[in-house]
Amino acid sequence: MKNTYKIKPLKNRIEALRIINFFLKKGVFEQTWAPGEKALLKSSVINSLKIRKHQYYYIISENEIIGAIGIRENLYKTVAMKLVKIILLLIMITGDLG
Repeated sequence: MKNTYKIKPLKNRIEALRIINFFLKKGVFEQTWAPGEKALLKSSVINSLKIRKHQYYYIISENEIIGAIGIRENLYKTVAMKLVKIILLLIMITGDLG
C-alpha cells in the first residue's frame, strides 16, 4: 500500500514551533550549526507568518513532521518557478497536495 502524506502550509505559531523543532532535531541534518544560525532559522520560520512572499510547508505522518521547506522570493523574483518545481516534486513523491 502506498503511503500518502498531506502537505500543509504553515499558518500559526504552534505549527511554526513544530517546524523549528523538526529542523533542529538531532539527525535531521548532518551539519555543524554556525554561530547564530539556529537563531536565524527560528526567526525566519516565525517571521514568515507575517511575510506573504515567505512561506513554509510541512509534511505530517502519524502526527509527526517528517519534512519541511521554506520558500522566499529572492531579489530577482524567480521564486515562482522554483516553487512550482518544488510543488510538482512533492506531488510526485507523495501523490497528494492536501
